Amino acid sequence: MRIRRISIILTFCFLLTLAYTLPTLAGKPPKDTTPPAVTITSPTDGAVVSGMVTISFTATDENPVVEYEILVDGLLRVAAQNYDWDTTQETNTAHSITCRARDNSKNWGEASITVTVDNGGQNSAPVVTITNPTGGSTVSDTVTVTVTVDDEDSLVPDVYIDDVYTTTASSFDWDTTSYSDGPHTIFSEVTDTGGLTGSDTVSVTVDNSGSSEPTDAAFKVMSYNIEASGENADWKQVVKEENPDILILVETGTWDDGEDYVLNTVVDEFNAYFVDEVPYVGYCAQDITYSTSGEAILSRYPVVEFNQIPLVPLDDESDYDVTHDFIEAVIDIDGTYIHVFGSHLKAMSGTENEWRRERETEGIINYMDNLGDVPIMYMGDLNSFSPDDTGDLAPLGDLGYGPMTMKLYPSDPTYGQYASSVHAFTDVFRTLNPTDPGYSYGHQSPEYTSRIDFIVVNSFFADKLINSTCGDTPTADTGSDHYSVDVFIQWNSTTEPDTTPPGQVTGLTAQTVSMSQIDLSWNANTENDLSHYRVYRDGALIAQSYQTIYSDTGLQPGTTYTYEVSARDTSLNEGPKSDPASATTNQGGSSDLIVLNEFLPDPYSLYSEEWIELYNPQELEADLSGYILDDLIGGGTNPYTIPDGTVISGYGFLVFYQGATGIGLNNDGDDVNLIQPDGSTVQDSYSYSSSADDVSYGRESDGSSTWTTFDSPTPGETNGGTSSPGDSVVLNEFLPDPYSLYSEEWIELYNPLTVEVDVSGYVLDDITDGGTGSYTIPFGTTIPASGFLVFYQSATGIALNNDGDTVNYLKPDGTTVLDSYTYASSSDDVSYGRENDGGTVWTTFTSPTPGESNGGTSSPAESILINEFLPDPYSLYSEEWIELYNPLDVEVDLSDYVLDDIVGGGTGSYTIPTGTTIPALGFVVFYQSTTGIALNNDGDTVNFLKPDGTTVLDSYIYSSSTDDVSYGRETDGSDTWTTFSSPTPGSSNTGQSPPPTQVHVQSISFSTHYSSNGRTEYLDITVEVVDTSGNPAEGVTVTGQLITPDGTFEYSGQTDGSGLVTFIYSTKPNKPLSSGNYTFTVGNLSGTGYEYDPSSNIETSDSWTKA
Repeated sequence: MRIRRISIILTFCFLLTLAYTLPTLAGKPPKDTTPPAVTITSPTDGAVVSGMVTISFTATDENPVVEYEILVDGLLRVAAQNYDWDTTQETNTAHSITCRARDNSKNWGEASITVTVDNGGQNSAPVVTITNPTGGSTVSDTVTVTVTVDDEDSLVPDVYIDDVYTTTASSFDWDTTSYSDGPHTIFSEVTDTGGLTGSDTVSVTVDNSGSSEPTDAAFKVMSYNIEASGENADWKQVVKEENPDILILVETGTWDDGEDYVLNTVVDEFNAYFVDEVPYVGYCAQDITYSTSGEAILSRYPVVEFNQIPLVPLDDESDYDVTHDFIEAVIDIDGTYIHVFGSHLKAMSGTENEWRRERETEGIINYMDNLGDVPIMYMGDLNSFSPDDTGDLAPLGDLGYGPMTMKLYPSDPTYGQYASSVHAFTDVFRTLNPTDPGYSYGHQSPEYTSRIDFIVVNSFFADKLINSTCGDTPTADTGSDHYSVDVFIQWNSTTEPDTTPPGQVTGLTAQTVSMSQIDLSWNANTENDLSHYRVYRDGALIAQSYQTIYSDTGLQPGTTYTYEVSARDTSLNEGPKSDPASATTNQGGSSDLIVLNEFLPDPYSLYSEEWIELYNPQELEADLSGYILDDLIGGGTNPYTIPDGTVISGYGFLVFYQGATGIGLNNDGDDVNLIQPDGSTVQDSYSYSSSADDVSYGRESDGSSTWTTFDSPTPGETNGGTSSPGDSVVLNEFLPDPYSLYSEEWIELYNPLTVEVDVSGYVLDDITDGGTGSYTIPFGTTIPASGFLVFYQSATGIALNNDGDTVNYLKPDGTTVLDSYTYASSSDDVSYGRENDGGTVWTTFTSPTPGESNGGTSSPAESILINEFLPDPYSLYSEEWIELYNPLDVEVDLSDYVLDDIVGGGTGSYTIPTGTTIPALGFVVFYQSTTGIALNNDGDTVNFLKPDGTTVLDSYIYSSSTDDVSYGRETDGSDTWTTFSSPTPGSSNTGQSPPPTQVHVQSISFSTHYSSNGRTEYLDITVEVVDTSGNPAEGVTVTGQLITPDGTFEYSGQTDGSGLVTFIYSTKPNKPLSSGNYTFTVGNLSGTGYEYDPSSNIETSDSWTKA
């Protein structure tokens, strides 16, 4: 059967070959050698250009034109026929423009012109226009001010109201109620990058005489469900836009963690924002389990009592355990005690949930009745509807009307029996807005559009209601899935306002706490009408405080600050400032040295929540403001940004609990990352694959490189080993290949501490458990503060290999590696060392400095990276190229830096010409015709070097190449390299993944063999898998089915380096194979980076017969 099929295939292949060969025998057409004709259509040769110039050209050819390029001064700018050239970024001199085109026969045609850039005197002042409001118009309430700027630059204008700076924005909402009725001016101006300024002014009349906004004798109350503990930060902007005096917040579940850490952070942020208001005090419900539970109150009036209410009394005298605890704050407003309640009734529809909401309301009404005839405000997310919302006001959903009917209608036949016997309640919003739906929920889920957030007051406030709004601020739609509801309350004070300010604050002291914190304290003022204190730093108001202490955080290290404090009374009269007090923050250490030290992913009985511990391995404290903790970067839970002013002490610890961070570590494995403030640079990371109850992961000793697990975790304390100052010493420089400058190898240690350090017993080694023997540093050996110590080979016996080795500095146990560096090659008298003493970047030195400072200063060009290169051009490209990328936000000069393949071998190196620059976050491409660098198709190295021609700054090694496929970083500047079937010279790599390799079955073959005793017969089925070029495909998983006379069997296996996988079948031990047909069919091919193309299979199924 096999012989006949093969003969048929061979005959067919011969005929097919003959059919293709005969026309060729008649005469081969000549090769196309004519390049496309290129004509530059804009600009013209010799032109003087400025500003933005469009470069364009045409290309004609008898064959298809497949590629276009535009180069300026020999550097590729775009692979297209048109390019908008910003000449303001060029020097005012002559520049060459070359336009190139290639046909499908690889013929390049080009044309060049020379133009002169002259941007002198071309800049025009920006044109600024205030488009709203119009000049002469009358405005009231809140009006949107809109400004347009016409300029070549993208500019944002400054806006002034009555010559007072207000904002920098193209549009903002102006609250005219804060201004007197009458004429006012709006002025806007902007200055371009050339120093020219444009401006516009309009005059308007403010008239709020008919406005319903409150007077000075009023205060604002607001209720706001901020959704899952405020998971969207826009909720804070809503509060800033509303500016309430009393604020009930719903769903503040995690705010009680870490001694009200989040609550206090929120209060501090608002008080820093509302510097001209009386500062808030805040309270929140405690011991809340879920982020969607809990309530909090912020008040500018004194809170004399705060209560959390988990149980409420029902009519049958039983206590009912509510779903979400109520809160009650007793607030002193001008001597009147107001009882303010925060509520979050049971959510969801259904009879059971509706019954629970009704019992919760029954109970809180009874609680209020037990208070007697006192002023009451009751507000929050009631998850139920008002009986007044019918007809056009009717809500969507099925939450029931019971709770609000109990509140509002004592005569209702069903719910009136639960109504208050003491208070008459009013639904504030509906009373003031009879026809406005006021839907507080559903703007993010329209199918549930409804009014479920309420403010309810008793009769004490009946004649004090001014106006009420719902979700009327610019950020309301994104702040939360609920809208806020507010009301202005008219309040006629019984206290006569005075104009006498408090006395001067005395006894101010400033005490340095850390590199970024100074604590203040002062004597209390004794005025009866004292309200709060105002704190000034270097003359500027920075905070307000009810206490006689204040902590100023987020300061710069080693800086002197001067403070003053004044007192304010209840009439907002401000007294004279105190005598100044000054303090200087401590000098700070490097935040880049902070490491993850221990974390607990699976709390059980010893701990109630997860935590992450950081450690500072240096003597100086370090500022962690803005650093980020995360699990999976770009996935998992949301990252946590460490607040401003957070400092970790020298050799100290800092523990972050899940309640504050929100980071949830998976029990079955996850990552823990410490990220620098730029949001992308990972400073330290640890990955684990499983966890156990109350068992932490941590470094074996604080800051060491060895991780282990601890059955007895130590958050905030040292791990198992006590850290010694000797653990902070680092490898700083070493010489592996002495030649003429030095007679022997040496290793230099550096002490980054400001105290002398004893390194007795510490160990130097090359490869641990291999190489030459280790060296134990003798007793009594010390390194001076910020000093060096050099160990020569004649003392240590350590021989470093010239062709690559490792240098290790270990703890006295001889196993714990404290510092390590691995190198791959060496050069005569060239040392490896840290670019700066103790720094993180290593380099090479042609002038080594044993026992002295490395002293290297880094140039911006040393941040430049190899980003992409093409070693094997075929049809898309006519020559090889190397692309560099600038990850900095400034232009960088590349003059005299070097490109090379193998340093000291291969083709000659290329020195980048003087004056060559690479734009900020931009690219520059160097072609082989310019560099002369030829990259080998079967593998080579690409190097970017310092001007010394030996110090490698960036390097990439590849082992093979494919036609027109480039090597490049997966995204610009990232650490991960990949291949691109669509290269992007001069453009962003775009983060594309390489296309999968198409694979198919090339052959299926059968053979037999016997066991060593000659009794068991085996059938070997070998499957060959190749790619589209016929190359063996390694690592492909082959699944298939074998049908035998004895049954059907499934197989799965992976191909080897030859693209082969063999499946073995036998009937029974010591038995031959049964007679009959054996058929094997491939079911699927799979594997990372592979894609099965069954249409290309030479064979999918084959058979063998046992006679």
